Amino acid sequence: MENQLQIERSVASQATQIAEKMLAEFGPFVSLSEAANKTGVSLKILTNAVAQNRIPVFKLLGRVWVRVSAVQAYLETTSPQDALSAILEMSKSPTLQDAMPADFALQHDHYLYGTDKTE
Repeated sequence: MENQLQIERSVASQATQIAEKMLAEFGPFVSLSEAANKTGVSLKILTNAVAQNRIPVFKLLGRVWVRVSAVQAYLETTSPQDALSAILEMSKSPTLQDAMPADFALQHDHYLYGTDKTE
């Protein structure tokens, strides 16, 4: 059994080294909740965008990892109309309030009403 344990340690060590090299080359990757915190976008909106394959992710052992730069690129290339469509689709959910940051309306009124309440 001791020999099997040594084999398992070697396999785990090799897997760790491979993962660390990959993350160093292609990373940094963060969890969706950390990406939400760093970008100010709600976790629900990010989860929805990932489910619709709008943001590229790295999946490992049942967890989803994303580069913050991928989320930022998605936000920069999403038109106000697409963002509004996604919000309206989510409004069918009873948890819409959970999907939006508290200051969402202030940030996006100009898309909806042609005004800017942030000034």
